[in-house]
Amino acid sequence: MHPVCQSGKGFTRMWSRLRRPTVQIVGDGLDGQWLSWRWAGTDRPVGVHRCVGLDAALAALDAALPGGDPTSLDDQRLTGPLADATAERELMRLLAGALLPERLVAELLAQRERVEVRVLPSPRLARVPWGLLPVAGDRRLIELADVSWIGPLLPRDVAEGPAVGPDDAAPPTERRDRPPEDDADLDDAAPPLYVLDPLTRHGAVLPAGYVPCAPGGADVEAVILTGCADERPVLDWLRDGVSRLFLLGHAVHAAGRPGEVEFLFARGRLNAADLIFADWRAPARAAIVACASGTDLADVEPLGLATALLLRGAELVQGTLWPLPTDAALAREDEEAHGVFAELVAAFDRAQGAADPVAELCGFQRRRLADWRARPTLGNSPILWGSATTITAPRRRSLAGASHHRNRQAPGPPRAERVSST
Repeated sequence: MHPVCQSGKGFTRMWSRLRRPTVQIVGDGLDGQWLSWRWAGTDRPVGVHRCVGLDAALAALDAALPGGDPTSLDDQRLTGPLADATAERELMRLLAGALLPERLVAELLAQRERVEVRVLPSPRLARVPWGLLPVAGDRRLIELADVSWIGPLLPRDVAEGPAVGPDDAAPPTERRDRPPEDDADLDDAAPPLYVLDPLTRHGAVLPAGYVPCAPGGADVEAVILTGCADERPVLDWLRDGVSRLFLLGHAVHAAGRPGEVEFLFARGRLNAADLIFADWRAPARAAIVACASGTDLADVEPLGLATALLLRGAELVQGTLWPLPTDAALAREDEEAHGVFAELVAAFDRAQGAADPVAELCGFQRRRLADWRARPTLGNSPILWGSATTITAPRRRSLAGASHHRNRQAPGPPRAERVSST
């Protein structure tokens, strides 16, 4: 189920000190042909947009994205549109033409500071790199905004938190602002857990290994599991309690579930069921650097690894929108691309330890976009860094007050009402 959420009362107070212009973009949850957008803290009417040309745009995106076979260079499409500057711009313009209405673009460009764009995509849009969509010439959305996903509706969203009355009602949107010191569930005494390159038949993602670089990650207290043959040591440490979780390795889609991936080991897989039914509580933050690890919303009823972590208590999970070519595959195609996968891993790691993980990861993407423009090589291409995304579900978000705000909006057609309240 895909919610339109707002934060609880405590978050609203924190927001008054930290807020930036924030817009929530919501897919219709059905065939993906409509979307709506809503600005937080204003009386602007809900915007509604029909995504004309979407089928052709999504077909072009699917043809451009790497496939899931890490052993096949052809399947990884290292010479495809995402690795060619002209073709990549045309692909993103095609997507933007279908997904970004002129009115929304004008509103974004009119802002005097960086915006927060919160996306709740319909399943068909779950792999779209919204940050790469151009808004003016070749100026991309990521250059105007920090972009992140809204996590799916969770049981705690209904069960927790006081109702927000009309006087306190924020627009029906989700806020992710929360200072680290306010997170009572993050146990500083517990170590961060890094699961790096478990043994699989696909070989190592980073043959040279990886040294954690986030605050706390390089400390002697960090638990670093390398070369695990199965998931049991990981689950054992999770039961003991960790302050952060960082998974790096191979993942494959679960059969018949487009948004669900399973993290691979030589003798087994870590899947959503393992995390949901284990006796443990997830840390507030987690990252899964593996193929398509952030595509839970591709399912009408999301239940992938990221959603499982949110269900067990995480509030922020960072992952990827499509399969990733390995460092070895990139280097075979272009020797200068060696090491760029390690840079992506480090970017996720730094974001996990940052005061604002969303802003940190988006900042990395802005820097890589500048590199791509200056020198459009495979190593600088968005085939890797363009996939990075953050899914958030703050613990105190609430559905209360949404109907009050919606009733103050200018009336729209019946279809628009269904879209805006998905």
